[in-house]
Amino acid sequence: MSQEQFERAESSPDHDGTKRFAAALGVGRNVKIAVAVSFVLSALLYGTFVIAPAETAHHPVLYAGLTAVIWFALALTFALILTAYSAWKLVRDDDDP
Repeated sequence: MSQEQFERAESSPDHDGTKRFAAALGVGRNVKIAVAVSFVLSALLYGTFVIAPAETAHHPVLYAGLTAVIWFALALTFALILTAYSAWKLVRDDDDP
């Protein structure tokens, strides 16, 4: 794909509609909240199960990798839940007379 085709694809009406749809659902805000909350929960899990006990079964770096996976999964899940709630709220507000 050439640069010109890429620029035309970015400015297409479909792309603008997607941006407006994401903005209406508050996707950016939802993702920021989800990342922050999942980071705090993952840090608490790591602290509780790796740092607090005197001994662990494996090296703490392995648990750090697991914590990163948990953080990513929680961030995706919370972002999906918050966005679904925003969509539900938007639909419910449109249904009210």
